[in-house]
Amino acid sequence: MNSPETLNLKLAKSLNSQLPLLNLELKYQQGSELILTVSPKHLISTLFFLKNSTAHQYKLLTCISGVDYPGRTDRFEVVYELLSLTFNSRIRVKTHVGEINSVDSAVALYPAADWWEREIWDLFGVFF
Repeated sequence: MNSPETLNLKLAKSLNSQLPLLNLELKYQQGSELILTVSPKHLISTLFFLKNSTAHQYKLLTCISGVDYPGRTDRFEVVYELLSLTFNSRIRVKTHVGEINSVDSAVALYPAADWWEREIWDLFGVFF
């Protein structure tokens, strides 16, 4: 049986080959969790692909978080946590945005995103 690290490495290679134009930044955290960093303009297409691709099936959005890094130019980070029940796999998708820029809303793909996006707007002023 493959370890989670091996499965995530295969997933990372698969994503890079299937989404080459996005220039995904792939990282591992805590041993086995895969983290993608995408630009805001590619966020929705990446989420759409992860949700609807039969090879991935990240159908559940479990959380959206906002993080503030005041020292950065794009000081806000919006983090999407996705779950694939089919493959028993989690993935984290991050994007960075500045104070006057916006992030496209994920509500059309994941209706549960509505309240989390509202909360991030209330707390950080990130526009969706």
